[in-house]
Parts: sequence; structure tokens; C-alpha cells
Amino acid sequence: MEDIEELAASYERKLIEVAEMHGELIEFNERLYRSLMSKDHLIVQMRQELIDLRGPVPGDLSQTSDDPSLSDFETAHRALINVWIPSVFLQGRAANAYHVYQVHSDANVL
Repeated sequence: MEDIEELAASYERKLIEVAEMHGELIEFNERLYRSLMSKDHLIVQMRQELIDLRGPVPGDLSQTSDDPSLSDFETAHRALINVWIPSVFLQGRAANAYHVYQVHSDANVL
């Protein structure tokens, strides 16, 4: 009889430990989820800042397909050319100064 009570008490302690670990895992999962959502929001925000500064990111056609001024035909049958100028350098001095542009481009037919 004493062994059964001891075994029951041991199972009860283990059950309490498992319940506590489960609670900790739930809290940890919630923190991870909030962190992930925060980082996703930051990525969206930084991508929009990049687009605002430099124009559409090469390879991202979603930025041009939502233009309400284009008809369905224009949207479906136009060529899309992305030009991206990531950097500009000033070369030369005084009257001989000029700018050198780094230009990337790609063309896609929609």
C-alpha cells in the first residue's frame, strides 16, 4: 500500500513538472511569434523605404501591376523595364568633374 502511495506521489510530481514545462513552452512560443511578426513588419517597412528611395526592386513585378491608370490590356501586354541605380560616384576635379552611375536593368514581358 505504501509503495502505491509513493508511486502515485511520484507520478503527481512528474505531472506537475510536465504541466509547468508545457506552460513555459507556450510562453516561449508566444514570445517567438511576437518577435517573428515584429521582424516581418520591419522587413516590409524597410522594403518599402528601399522602393521609395530607389524605385522598384529588380525582379519585383508586384510594384507595377497595381497601377489603376493602366487598362487590363496594357497591364497584360506591356514590356516592363526595371532600371536600378544603386550608386553614383563623382570623378575628376573642378571643371573636369563628372558623375559615374552604376546602372542595373532588366526587361520582362508581362
